[in-house]
Amino acid sequence: MESLQVANRVRALYQRGVPFFTRGAIQDLAHQLDRARGRFNDDTPGDSEEKFSLQSLDGRGVEIDNETGNTQPYFGTRDIIMIDPFLDYQPYQHLIAVHKDVSHFFPKLAYCPLRINYHACQREMSTKEVLPYLNCQPLETVQEVFRAGIKAWEDSEDCRRLSLALTAPGIPGSITKVVAFACSTIAGGPVRDTSVRQHAMLLTIRSILQSRLSQPSLQIECYGQDPVYTEVDREVLGKAGITVLPDPRGFLEVDDSSVVLSFSPDAPVRQIVVDLARPAVLVWDKVMSEEETLQFWSDPSETWETLEELEGTLSDPESPRLRRMIQTEYVEVGSLDELFGQARIYVRRSPRA
Repeated sequence: MESLQVANRVRALYQRGVPFFTRGAIQDLAHQLDRARGRFNDDTPGDSEEKFSLQSLDGRGVEIDNETGNTQPYFGTRDIIMIDPFLDYQPYQHLIAVHKDVSHFFPKLAYCPLRINYHACQREMSTKEVLPYLNCQPLETVQEVFRAGIKAWEDSEDCRRLSLALTAPGIPGSITKVVAFACSTIAGGPVRDTSVRQHAMLLTIRSILQSRLSQPSLQIECYGQDPVYTEVDREVLGKAGITVLPDPRGFLEVDDSSVVLSFSPDAPVRQIVVDLARPAVLVWDKVMSEEETLQFWSDPSETWETLEELEGTLSDPESPRLRRMIQTEYVEVGSLDELFGQARIYVRRSPRA
């Protein structure tokens, strides 16, 4: 199997409208990940014959080893252990880009946009103690900083602009949930203002939508998905009313009655959402035209033969489907400042037929 042949076929499948991220495939892998995590957490990891089963774009099933619990030597008294598997999402440009670098071409996975990745943690070999991959701040510290961050956000101009946008006429009235992706940890390492504000925004959106409900007894649900969330994050966010979901269950909550948030993620969140649903509101990075993309990412030290090649280097690239969806089905109603990158607020024009 030649990499260029694969690239051409992947491109053809995309142009034919074949969805790369289906709810069924994500649901199936969610169940597989749950089983793998459960076995490891119960200290009874599966044997070496246990596999993950992936769905390929060409219709084949692809089996790969479950590496949860695998170890390799590291340094001194420690080794590296693979834990907490999560999905590795490949936008179509990444599947095409492999023909430029054959060292990253794996024929078995050539047509697999959904793959498996792991957190690699250090472990003390003598005691088998797994060291956390993030050093968390104390719970009380995180709670205090989060409360202060919510207050700062609520006093900000961005909060005012967001509130105006979401209370304007034309906002769909059937919203039931808010789903946020890649807002990062507020507990691992120094508490970052950007992450705190993104989660505070989630609470503001919920509050605004809750006030619009004709039946006050109904509750707007809030979900967050990020593989780097810690137990401290789960506790602090949970007390605020944000349910932390393991990857990929946040994507399974995305539907036409949802609001989706995402800012500079390390995964192609926007391409995944395009294949899954038409959410009522999108608060995420500006969807740039082809010309804007080339201009924004221009680099004198790099020469891109095509836009597709440039987008193959990005984590959350635009795509023809994404641009078409935004142009024909959504209207831009607001923007946010530099703390959110080039974020925009998009509202669905009308309910889907």
